[in-house]
Amino acid sequence: IVSGLPFAIFEDGLQSSILDAAFNALKPGGVFVTFTYFLAHLMPKGRAFRRKLVQHFTKVERTRVEWLNVFPAFAYRAIKGKE
Repeated sequence: IVSGLPFAIFEDGLQSSILDAAFNALKPGGVFVTFTYFLAHLMPKGRAFRRKLVQHFTKVERTRVEWLNVFPAFAYRAIKGKE
């Protein structure tokens, strides 16, 4: 699943609902990828989203920041564990 949703502006419940749906849609070993702007991940809701990713998925990776992007951004890659 690839997402460009602005998770850093979503309320807690909406973040959780979307992540629950994404997790349930993936097969074991499936991957959820979403990008975020660098400054957004520093906001409280952006930090809460990161914590939720780690709670939902077995492995969460972050790409390097693409500083030349307007606005600087990076992606999270979250993997559903094998059952």
